[in-house]
Amino acid sequence: AKYKDTSKAIFELIDNSIQAMASRIIVAVKTVPAALKNKKAHIGEIAIIDTGYGMEPAMIRAGLKYGGTHRYNQRDGIGRFGMGFPTACGSMTPTYNVYSKLEDEDMYMVPVDLQDVVKASFNGEDIDVPNAEKATLPNWIGNIKFKNNDGKTVDVHSLNHCTVVNIKNPDQLTSGYYLAQNF
Repeated sequence: AKYKDTSKAIFELIDNSIQAMASRIIVAVKTVPAALKNKKAHIGEIAIIDTGYGMEPAMIRAGLKYGGTHRYNQRDGIGRFGMGFPTACGSMTPTYNVYSKLEDEDMYMVPVDLQDVVKASFNGEDIDVPNAEKATLPNWIGNIKFKNNDGKTVDVHSLNHCTVVNIKNPDQLTSGYYLAQNF
């Protein structure tokens, strides 16, 4: 499955943040310089950062599996089938990382590389979503500064709880999302 355009995929990830009771949601992009394949500076990474309650390590992993949800068939919110999170990410890139931190806990991350899944499939292997491991946010994300609810300037590294979806090397962005000035 694929989203019709990049905005709908990003909105799916924002919906997840809203469901996690985030008081702040930041969508950030990192540009990369022009290269042989791409003649202009363009979006090299996307981060959807939220201040929601975060996910325990096993839930990060479960959320990245198709059908992985703790809200199955709940009708009082969004995201009841567990299909949107992995589909939204995979519709923009084969490579993404999900970081999450519960209140006063360590940050954990699960990396996903859909190309590894395809290669394993061709070799007749089954591959599963990896276990979450302790991690640190990349500095381009962690150093993003914003004003918290008290008006104090803080950075993402200092958040007490959060979830970050890091879309790496997005190669499936729809028209209008490829260049930073249009994003």
